[in-house]
Amino acid sequence: MVRKQKNTSDDLQRLRQEVTQFAGKIPLWVWWLLVLVFGAFVFQYTLVAMTTYTYKGLTFTIEQEGDLRLHHHAYFIDPTTRYNLYLREDPRENEVPVTGRIIYDSRRVYLSVNTSELNTCSDSAVGVGTLTSFLGLNGLKVKSASPDPLKAAEFNVTHADCTTNQEEEVTLLQAMVIILQAGEESSVERIQDRCFVLTVQNCSVIPVIEKFMVESVAQRRALGATSLRP
Repeated sequence: MVRKQKNTSDDLQRLRQEVTQFAGKIPLWVWWLLVLVFGAFVFQYTLVAMTTYTYKGLTFTIEQEGDLRLHHHAYFIDPTTRYNLYLREDPRENEVPVTGRIIYDSRRVYLSVNTSELNTCSDSAVGVGTLTSFLGLNGLKVKSASPDPLKAAEFNVTHADCTTNQEEEVTLLQAMVIILQAGEESSVERIQDRCFVLTVQNCSVIPVIEKFMVESVAQRRALGATSLRP
């Protein structure tokens, strides 16, 4: 028993000597290369950890596009179509309140914008375009409307608000109505089954619209759905 332990100890000592001799034969530049490779790996891992986060079950990556710092989330609308959601606002810091579930039970959407209240806001056009694109690329059919009957007649668009949602034209189409308007406090609110009001305070159009988009995706994902389409 003692002889066996002595042999084992001798073997370990011999192995250490061989490893030391082998390490001594490795050129210095190889050691520097190994250090650089390891450092690059650690840097890449740290960078990914700093630029990737999860919000309400959605994974976002922070990306820099020129002067814009964007928050990117990608998901598949169907097995072959990928949608890229880009946000200007950090969704973790977007404090626009949301009341009610955002339910998509129709593929037809009336986007009803109160232009008389928002036409002086510099981000109105970008915000409306972003929301229209988001809905359309997710397979929904978007139609322009106005919550103001006079403006609707002037611009020859449908008059749609949370009361006209019950009228014949909209009901027959089983449409969803999204109203974008100015107000004292920014919010996203479900008024009726198919009617949602996005209220903008002090022209903060982008945070309100981005909140609506993120909540739409997050709530659908929580239900196990991969797209907005009913």
